[in-house]
Amino acid sequence: MKSTLETLLKIYWSENGTITEKYGRSVSITIDTIHFETLIVQFKALGLIFLREMPLTKGGSGIFCKLTELGERTMLELKTIRISNKT
Repeated sequence: MKSTLETLLKIYWSENGTITEKYGRSVSITIDTIHFETLIVQFKALGLIFLREMPLTKGGSGIFCKLTELGERTMLELKTIRISNKT
């Protein structure tokens, strides 16, 4: 889950001009465990995600998160590209 969030952040910042290839160096984004856990707790407290423990394919179990209906609506609202109607 942490690596997925790091990847999504890199994509977001790349698409929005915060991180670009024009700097001539590769960019690495990491989130330390404390901040990652804080993000998860905050998203859960806001009702955006729920957590579920599920079995892993090679044994054991892992904790997975999924967007709630509110999380889905919020994500769509924030990520939808709006076209202004200039007539």
